[in-house]
Amino acid sequence: MILPRACRACSLAALLLGGCASTPYTEPKEGPVAQLQVQVRAEGGWKQWTQVQTFENSQECSGIRSILKNSPSRQVRIKAESPASLRFVHVTQSGWPITTLTSCQLIVTFDPKSNGKYFAEATSKYGRCNISIRDLENDRLEPSARLREPVDTVSGAGNLCR
Repeated sequence: MILPRACRACSLAALLLGGCASTPYTEPKEGPVAQLQVQVRAEGGWKQWTQVQTFENSQECSGIRSILKNSPSRQVRIKAESPASLRFVHVTQSGWPITTLTSCQLIVTFDPKSNGKYFAEATSKYGRCNISIRDLENDRLEPSARLREPVDTVSGAGNLCR
């Protein structure tokens, strides 16, 4: 499922504060797991900041854990047989001498299966962001993927989605 959301201008500090302070992601040590390859593609502007995060509590989007930050890809093991949420945050800075900040934030939740293999691709291009989750075992878009409504918060604390 491809989930688009138009980008909007906002404060760079407000958008990134929650992500900058996030704890690095650690893979599960026990229980059912799935493989997740995360890839980010971003274009536009002369300066960009990108993060992909997950949460300790995927239902409420609380307890931010940073999977990747200003890096194009990473493969991780995630907990399976329970919902997993990914948050994609992208900020582009462009223009001179007047600087324009364009940003977007997407949160998607899906239901990874034990031993499943998934590919998450987040893209940002010309003020528009998308995220898609592919089930690599069945060569299809992941049918359980659903877009969540982000809750704007400066601190990054508490629930970040509905």
